[in-house]
Amino acid sequence: MYWRLYGMEFLTKDFLKKIANNNEGRHWSTWEKRWRYFGKTVELVKTLGIDDPSKVLEMGTMGATIVLECDTIDYTKKWNFKGKNPTYIHDARKTPWPVEDKKYELFIALRVFQHLSPVQKECFLEAKRISKSVLIVVPESYRKDTGIPVSRFIEWNNGKKPDICKKLYGSTHLLFWE
Repeated sequence: MYWRLYGMEFLTKDFLKKIANNNEGRHWSTWEKRWRYFGKTVELVKTLGIDDPSKVLEMGTMGATIVLECDTIDYTKKWNFKGKNPTYIHDARKTPWPVEDKKYELFIALRVFQHLSPVQKECFLEAKRISKSVLIVVPESYRKDTGIPVSRFIEWNNGKKPDICKKLYGSTHLLFWE
């Protein structure tokens, strides 16, 4: 059900649907909307030439990873879904994260950073510390004013713009730094 390239397997729309059908709740009922950014992420990650899933860390996957068998970081208080088995059980709002510097080739967080308020900047800097490349999908506006404008990421990154900045839909952007 995953798509194979470079010795890695990637999430497909059919497999995301299967995961959603095996879980309950409002989160999974919107799986087709989520595929809009999952699919774009899969396409970008395929172009990076990473050949080993252990070189990828995904945050907040809820059991649906872009890269099959990659490492994951999540916390246990909420979002207990079938297939969720984090490599690191850690609340990302608590820094530093229990990961060594530049351990990963790629860090992925899909619509997670808006939930990390009020320490979003610290979490972004941690993502940069532990990984050579960072891929974040985040809305610029979100409830309780926790969305993150692209300009704020640029500010946190000492003025460096993302290498890729794609508006996906609404105020949601895909941001990638190499």
